[in-house]
Amino acid sequence: MQAFRASILDFISDPYIDREQAWRYFEDGLLLVDDGKVIDCGDHSVLSNRIDKAVEVTDYSGNLIMPGFIDAHVHYPQTDIIASHGAQLLDWLERFTFPVEKRFNDADYALDTAQFFIRQLLQNGTTTALVYATIHPQSVDAIFQAASEYKLR
Repeated sequence: MQAFRASILDFISDPYIDREQAWRYFEDGLLLVDDGKVIDCGDHSVLSNRIDKAVEVTDYSGNLIMPGFIDAHVHYPQTDIIASHGAQLLDWLERFTFPVEKRFNDADYALDTAQFFIRQLLQNGTTTALVYATIHPQSVDAIFQAASEYKLR
């Protein structure tokens, strides 16, 4: 078991429906994790009495812990062309996207890009993503391999 002390913000329902009752905030919180899964979360003063004294608490006081972000639509093959300007969508696709996507026929290139992409997602707090690849099977295999390596969903 692992225990993390910090301010904690999480969501227990849909904010659109439940408004202020959809989230919880613990100024001095404790997050309990067992085998990679959250088993409890709440006020440190309450939960600290429930854990075995042998469990070491990692103290991140002054910092905020919250659930990972979810990206519902992202194209990993476009990693190298982020912010490339195109006058219109078709212009952008023809000048940048299609030429770059051809490179994903190379399994090594696809895997290098996929690993970099996954590391960037995680570095920015995204733990779950619906990721689009290219038409090349190598690009699909690469993103699944990288996601598996870094335990991204």
